[in-house]
Amino acid sequence: MKKLPLILLFAFMAVVVLYLLGQLRQSNESFYPMAKNMTEESLLSYQSGFEVMLMNDDITLDGAKIYDVANKTEKPLSTIFNNSVSYYFVLRFNEYDCEACVEYAYQKIVETFADKKNVSIAIMKDVESSEQINNSVVVSYGENEMKKLNVLNMELPIDAAGVPHFFVLTNDLKIHDVFVPDRMNPDITNRYLEMVVEKWFK
Repeated sequence: MKKLPLILLFAFMAVVVLYLLGQLRQSNESFYPMAKNMTEESLLSYQSGFEVMLMNDDITLDGAKIYDVANKTEKPLSTIFNNSVSYYFVLRFNEYDCEACVEYAYQKIVETFADKKNVSIAIMKDVESSEQINNSVVVSYGENEMKKLNVLNMELPIDAAGVPHFFVLTNDLKIHDVFVPDRMNPDITNRYLEMVVEKWFK
């Protein structure tokens, strides 16, 4: 007879645990709508994104220079800032990066910010000839300012990966929220851009 209360207690605890697990799962699914359909490829993309952010966030670009290829002159990166612009959303790539990847990243910027006002955007390239800079497909749109710059000496770990990437650059020359747009997992890229808009450009 003494065992009966213990059995009932364990049964009650099991029911409570199952209920709490169900609530937790339901909560996670509502907070992360993509979680239910997450593929192995998507999980790897998330993992890669975390690694990129951890290795590159909060680096200060003290030595970065804007280089004018045609005139062979340099000026500090800090000159892009003024009283009305305290941070930029940046697309960074070099001349050897996947052309389709660069075009995808650029199109995502246009889709995300075309209807936003007062968003300062910089396309920061690392190329060797003025001809390549002039032929780059970059246009102004809406009321936003888009700067097209050739920037050297950024010395970011992500540059060695040979892929275009996004980040936010603040006027202390520190980079934040580094991310590699993924053509194969557009939902992840869209979610990143939504969070950037919410954090920086609301």
